[in-house]
Amino acid sequence: MPFAQIGPPRNVSVEIINDGYIITWEPPEYGQDQLRLYIVRWWQEPGHFLHGSTETRETNYLGNFFL
Repeated sequence: MPFAQIGPPRNVSVEIINDGYIITWEPPEYGQDQLRLYIVRWWQEPGHFLHGSTETRETNYLGNFFL
């Protein structure tokens, strides 16, 4: 099977809600038929330390990134 490239999510936005954040996005323009899930990661700065990661099949994620 040939390699099928998947594009990046589009129109990503982050909003503060109560104690957390909601991240929303639109699916990529190409490669959607190969897309199984999204991985959302967030880092603690300075030092670019990976603070958390989650997987979702939705085009949004609601979380408290200060845990």
